[in-house]
Amino acid sequence: GWNLVLSGNVNVIILLVLIFISTLLFLQKNFKLLLLGAILHTIATVFLFITMIQMLPGTVRLELRDIAPTIMEFILLINAVVVLLMLHQLQKQDKIKLLWSNQK
Repeated sequence: GWNLVLSGNVNVIILLVLIFISTLLFLQKNFKLLLLGAILHTIATVFLFITMIQMLPGTVRLELRDIAPTIMEFILLINAVVVLLMLHQLQKQDKIKLLWSNQK
């Protein structure tokens, strides 16, 4: 992966930047920044598919070292689902706090 970045592959550099920015946004406590991080993470997941298709066009025989990007893609998809579930829980938690404060 680092060889592709160092060789100047634009798609891989964009992918790395998207993942880095989304990771920084996930460390914030602001809901809008978390949502923006989830959106960037989802864009990075789709962009990884685009990058893989451009780098390996057509049908090729996949070996263990060739399926590493695919495994990474599945991990990113799982992570995107987890982030969306966490955002949903944060929304529910805010609604519960709002209802609780209105009852007092």
